[in-house]
Amino acid sequence: MGLLNDAASDIGKAATGIGNALSGQNYTAQDFQQNGFVVPPIPNATGNGLPSSQIPSQRFATATRNTAHWFVPEIGIINMYINPQSINYNNSKLINKTRTKGGFLIQYWGEELSTLRINGHTGSSGVEGLNVLQEIYRSEQLMFDSTALVMAASNSVSGVNSLVDSALGNLGGAAGGILTAASGLVGLDPASQNILPQNPPSLASMALGIELYYTGWVFRGYFNSFNFTESVSEIGLFNYDIEFVVTQRRGYRVNSMPWQRSAIDGPSNAQVIPLSFEGLQTAQNTGNLSNNFLNSLNPNNQSPFGK
Repeated sequence: MGLLNDAASDIGKAATGIGNALSGQNYTAQDFQQNGFVVPPIPNATGNGLPSSQIPSQRFATATRNTAHWFVPEIGIINMYINPQSINYNNSKLINKTRTKGGFLIQYWGEELSTLRINGHTGSSGVEGLNVLQEIYRSEQLMFDSTALVMAASNSVSGVNSLVDSALGNLGGAAGGILTAASGLVGLDPASQNILPQNPPSLASMALGIELYYTGWVFRGYFNSFNFTESVSEIGLFNYDIEFVVTQRRGYRVNSMPWQRSAIDGPSNAQVIPLSFEGLQTAQNTGNLSNNFLNSLNPNNQSPFGK
């Protein structure tokens, strides 16, 4: 476990750095793992059952309060002031059906991109909380300004080829070879004779790189719409409605409430179904909690996923 313990320590340091950089808060390794940044692996499906059949009951729990976090390219992680009031997870399959004389012709294309419908209000953060959400929604526009300025400044340095050629003119053909080699190293654009930034990010790469972290699930995708309402009946509250299209989902979500029970030990009216959790896991410090979290992935120590 030495390597995993070192990894847990690095995770804690990274989380603390993110907190200091964004809001002055000191995020610990406990906060980092609780909010979904260390996502649990997805259990493997076996010949004996679905992945959900690998989740045992009566495992140890950790007292947490999960808050939704967003990862924004070029910025980092931004936590929501208050969780949404509801999240609708919409999944569908892409199947085309056509009526023919001989019957229906069905074309199966797999699963359609999932969408999240996120609804809520900004709580006591008011319009400032709304500003944060709106800026996350259009972050690619805001963050591309700095990239555009760099590109404009680089393009203002024009005529580099001519300057170098005149300085090395006495070398004849050798000057051209030297300049060609140098152009490939510094990113010289032969058409405009400008020095360009290497691999600049695009609006699309930043818009499609948004991630939502919540309770063990990570959703990667892009915003499709962002709407908000201000009403005289709720002065100071701003209600919002976000549609987020998911291109990738990671992690595996399991029960988190003390009253929840195992779903694989029979129906609720058949027998006494064991609770998902039988006790509370405690730790004296952040390091112990990180170790306990990593040890929980060991099937011999109350693994939440089994063998």
